[in-house]
Amino acid sequence: MVYDRADRLVLEQNGVQKGKKRWTAYKYDGLGHLIYSFEHTDVTPVATLRERLKSVCAEERDSGTDNLGIGYTHTFDAQKNSS
Repeated sequence: MVYDRADRLVLEQNGVQKGKKRWTAYKYDGLGHLIYSFEHTDVTPVATLRERLKSVCAEERDSGTDNLGIGYTHTFDAQKNSS
């Protein structure tokens, strides 16, 4: 399991997902409420993911336009959340 700076679960992986390099990713709004989850493929070692995400808050803001029809993106990019 991988947590962000706010100590929220942002990535988890079960045995089936591990063999396929897949993760369940969780996205939160600015108030810390879970807004959605999705499956994400990433071959990065878990130790590296933990190091990258421990100093960021993985949260979403309304994008105004999106392909999902929910106002949020479906990507998981720690870089854009770091500030």
